[in-house]
Amino acid sequence: MKLPLAPVQFGGQLNKLSPSFDSRTYGHKKLSDLIRAISLFEVKKTPHAKGQTATQLSIKLKP
Repeated sequence: MKLPLAPVQFGGQLNKLSPSFDSRTYGHKKLSDLIRAISLFEVKKTPHAKGQTATQLSIKLKP
């Protein structure tokens, strides 16, 4: 799998490993909020090609 990942790709892999996983269990409405809250990942936010207000997140493990 190519890194960095988009949160939706990460979520898909996480769902395969643990189908019952839910970020709300950890107090976060969205998986991307949970990813930002823990210090294991580098999160990069870039403009999306679809428009000026849309953004794209990519994540990877910190070294």
